[in-house]
Amino acid sequence: MENDLINRRQMLALAFVALLSPVALRFPSALVALSSSAAWLAAPIAAVPILLMILFMGALLRRGRTLGEVFELSFGKNIGRGGILLISLWLCFYGGFVLRSAAYRFTSTVYPSAPAWIFIVFSAAVCLPIALRKF
Repeated sequence: MENDLINRRQMLALAFVALLSPVALRFPSALVALSSSAAWLAAPIAAVPILLMILFMGALLRRGRTLGEVFELSFGKNIGRGGILLISLWLCFYGGFVLRSAAYRFTSTVYPSAPAWIFIVFSAAVCLPIALRKF
């Protein structure tokens, strides 16, 4: 157990899978219903702009820019800031949802008579210094 370290690539893959799980549940069935007989074209067509975006943002991020700067360069100052604001809000709401779900699972299995707010406050107290880079 002590030697089971997770590297950066594994952590990014885990975060990617965790954040896209709601999307993965809803999009495939909706896309197939919309495209009917041309469903096989959806993946190649969607892959082109996504690949271009990954290459473009990767090139900008390698030059030492932050994600906020990349968005401002790509979409302009106001739209870039709006995009970062939307991403930030989505991550906050999704993080809160994940925290609440974990609190419910933990309190329902380990401490069935305890209220969920105790776990939420404790988890927030542990995560806040890490998020603020004070740890």
